Amino acid sequence: MPTASRSVPLRVFVFASLAAVGTAAAAEGPLRQTPAAGPGSVVLDFRAVTEDGRPVLDLKPADLTLKIDGRDREIRSLEVFDFGRPRPGAAPPALTPAFGSNVIADGGRDVLLLVDDESIAPGRENSVRVAVEELLSGLAPRDRVGFVTVPLGGANLGFTSRRDEVRAALAAFTGRAPRAATAADIACRTRLTLGLLKGVFANHPSDVPTTVILLSSSLTAPSAVTRMVPSAQAGLCEVRPDDFNEVAAAAFASRAELHVAHVIDGADVGVSASAGSLSAGLESLAGVTGGEMLRLTGSQRGTLERLARETSAHYVLTFDPERGERDGKTHRTELGAARDGVRLRVRPRITIPAADDRPRADADVTAREMLREAAVRRGLPLRAAGYASRDTGGSKVKVVVLFEPSAAATQLDTAMVGMFDAKGKLTAQWTGQKAELSRTPVVAALLVPPGTYRLRVAATDLAGRSGSVDADVRAALVNAAPLTLSALALGAAVEGSFSPRLLFRDEQVVVGYVEVYGPPKNAAVTAVIELAESEDGPAAITLPARVPAQSGGDVLSIVGGIQVDRLPPGDYAVRMVVSLDGKPVGRVVRTLTKQGR
Repeated sequence: MPTASRSVPLRVFVFASLAAVGTAAAAEGPLRQTPAAGPGSVVLDFRAVTEDGRPVLDLKPADLTLKIDGRDREIRSLEVFDFGRPRPGAAPPALTPAFGSNVIADGGRDVLLLVDDESIAPGRENSVRVAVEELLSGLAPRDRVGFVTVPLGGANLGFTSRRDEVRAALAAFTGRAPRAATAADIACRTRLTLGLLKGVFANHPSDVPTTVILLSSSLTAPSAVTRMVPSAQAGLCEVRPDDFNEVAAAAFASRAELHVAHVIDGADVGVSASAGSLSAGLESLAGVTGGEMLRLTGSQRGTLERLARETSAHYVLTFDPERGERDGKTHRTELGAARDGVRLRVRPRITIPAADDRPRADADVTAREMLREAAVRRGLPLRAAGYASRDTGGSKVKVVVLFEPSAAATQLDTAMVGMFDAKGKLTAQWTGQKAELSRTPVVAALLVPPGTYRLRVAATDLAGRSGSVDADVRAALVNAAPLTLSALALGAAVEGSFSPRLLFRDEQVVVGYVEVYGPPKNAAVTAVIELAESEDGPAAITLPARVPAQSGGDVLSIVGGIQVDRLPPGDYAVRMVVSLDGKPVGRVVRTLTKQGR
């Protein structure tokens, strides 16, 4: 979204756009400091901040010293990713991303909140709600948040940039700590929570840096001797050092960073214990994983807001391990900064894959294989989006998929598209032909039952690079009774025809296109196209859209245009509002991403 400093240019743009129509550092890529890493290099993530928590964004390899197992290593490449911070004051709600991208700089941070609700007493949830709200206020619009309650999981909200969904999950969360919890109960809960954490790290994509925050009032600390305690529900629960070490090993093999938040207001769990003993297990978890230990109290404010600020940027460095270090084991890491006043946060250990476990080179992986593998490949930068429309032949929904390489000069060689349902089942797929892949963007169409899907596009180019990208797609028509509407597609007018676009840069006018199904005979269908800073915010521009005269069919194709050449870079909401006999009956919204020239 445009920052507050851009509010005046936006107003200027609004008046200029209305006049023009009446008469007729958006996100930048990562800063590459040194040449790209080779195929055998190992990735290490770290953060650099000042003493007051502000990210440091201008480090170079010469400013850093890296040691692995106490031996110096040359930094092969260094990149910094700055995901931005919210504008001052009350920021509008985040917009749904205009497209999925496998370029890290195109998106935002991923933050996973794991709330140990069985450690928090009913009525004592306020510390969690206040802290999470502070975190949300410190995130940038494109940042995504997941919200899960553990260990058994009541809430399970996947990563989303929609703050309203996160706030709804937060409002529905309630503490479930029993009033008479025993030490055995806490030990069993600890085992379950650690097992879930291990699974989170083990199943985490190895190429996606993520901030994981565990909010809990207590965990049982490991004993030097295996400790077994009885439980009426679980028989015997062992609280072992290995339970913590296994979580650490999984964390070191992932690119997820753990922060442990002690919810002190939630410490009333029905046992007689000091705050120190209640936090001992949390401190052990933070210690073995190299995570940060945070304290959340009813009186202390700003802890997670500061964390949001500190994690708004991160560095990715690569180094070449020695032959003997390619053993699939963890190795000690030390990273130092030669510059005063810079604090570095880096995991204390990193897993170096065995020589035979290294990922296959891009040139050896096919689009078909990438379609089904869990990891996202970034060798070929891609972006993609899906749009729901009507299937004229049955009860399914036609999803029109647009995808393209991020670099305009790239020529695709092969490509496949798959739609995966909520259970991970491949429901429909499409294979591109040479003629289809020569267009930009590439257009594919798939038929699926109504529902929510993960769209996966996998492609290779003529240079031998491979890439895959995911995007969320809601395959459903919009109810505007008695009408139904397709999704809104954005594009430009080329030689009098609509040409779809995923990203806008030099276009003078953005054109919105939507299909209206089932217009009643002799009814007046009208529409306006709007530009706003958020999906539900006030419109900065409202202009009439063109509705063709009804010709006896049951589909109307509506188009509307807004001048955007003076629009500051950022994300905006474009809305098409459809009316029947002068009464608004429905609307569709699509995010417009304008990039700097």
